[in-house]
Amino acid sequence: MGGSWARCRWVTQPILFDTAAADAVVSAMQILPVTNPWNEDCVAVAPAGELGCDDCADESDLPSSRQTLRPFYEMNYVLVPDNQPTVPILYFNYPDESDLNGGTSPDGLYPIPADQPIESWPVETGTLTLTQWQEDVNNTGGDRHSITVQPGAGTAMRPGRRC
Repeated sequence: MGGSWARCRWVTQPILFDTAAADAVVSAMQILPVTNPWNEDCVAVAPAGELGCDDCADESDLPSSRQTLRPFYEMNYVLVPDNQPTVPILYFNYPDESDLNGGTSPDGLYPIPADQPIESWPVETGTLTLTQWQEDVNNTGGDRHSITVQPGAGTAMRPGRRC
């Protein structure tokens, strides 16, 4: 994942996903290779007479209520600088299936800031603050996934797996 991510080395402190600053950094990153179909203008490249993006929904076998792109609020992220301190994470389940990122089993080491967003926050967590959700103050339990992106290093990590 290197490439144009190198120009994002100016991330000097954690930046949460839902900010203008995060939008600026992510828009400067080339997430997928230039030749990846997700980077194509499908209307411009469609041969004359063939379907373009506007026609895709008409061809879908999904119900009409599922043909519109919608934000996926479950997995949010934080951008961190290359020098973000790492913290140990104990994997009590499946440490052998995890990228421990330099840690020693069962502990992984990840560049996780104090304001690391956790799965489904803030949209599906009611009035809980991020800190309350991180600490699971209401004993919800369940998954606690998160995504950390180090643009300067060209890495994205979901603790338990490196992307």
